[in-house]
Amino acid sequence: MVATLVVTLPSDFKGGAITIEHQGEKLQFGANKNSLSFLAFYAYCKHEVRPVTAGYRVVLTYNLMISKRKKSKEPAIKTDPKAVAKIAAELGKYFESPASTPARRQDAEDENEWMGKLVFLLDHQYTERALGWDRLKGDDAVRANALRDAASAAGCEATLALAEIHESWECYDQQDYGGGSRWNRGWDDDDDNFDDELDDEDPDDADEESHELGSLIDSDTTLDRWLDPDTGALEGIHADVDLQEIGFAKPNDELEPQSSEYEGYMGNYGN
Repeated sequence: MVATLVVTLPSDFKGGAITIEHQGEKLQFGANKNSLSFLAFYAYCKHEVRPVTAGYRVVLTYNLMISKRKKSKEPAIKTDPKAVAKIAAELGKYFESPASTPARRQDAEDENEWMGKLVFLLDHQYTERALGWDRLKGDDAVRANALRDAASAAGCEATLALAEIHESWECYDQQDYGGGSRWNRGWDDDDDNFDDELDDEDPDDADEESHELGSLIDSDTTLDRWLDPDTGALEGIHADVDLQEIGFAKPNDELEPQSSEYEGYMGNYGN
């Protein structure tokens, strides 16, 4: 299963809006009393159906599945040869540079214990079952395919892995510092139901975004699953990743964390 499709049948009701969170955005979708409405979203997206306050909401819900999967299937995306050649040249410079040799290389008892690596973080979330070259989403598929071709040209080995990232940030209460909390972007149509649904918005939802991030205090990244380059099977690993080994297109603070904890002001300890 990779996604969910919700088909709302024409009916007269109030409330019942669907709220979906994806890549730091929270969007709300209504329905139309005179025509079908279709809504599809990735399986990992957090979502909620608001209570129906009047009338009847009738929907058909489908699980969108990939029926057949071949291990390590080649992605059907063409890459620009000039771009791949440029990336390959940069990979060569990276692995030849002293900056790509973390301090633990010198601390290793055996040179073979250290393996030079470059980890490029993708923008979307993936589960273990959804990790595969043929299942990458959006721009992730384009970037990963280009990196894979460039790695081959540079004599490097490329694979996909699941990364777990822990970060500690300074955090400020927006009410104390005058910051404005983000508000949900809404979907609009000619149906009156949608305006009624927005009026039903729970004011407590805003509390989740009532704090403003300050400076990054600490960060650590580990890899715990990867596709074996030889077999294409998902294998368990444990690899710590140094800051100088990480590249990305979108900074972590622009993405929605899977979970977070907030600890209030601690006196001299800080925020």
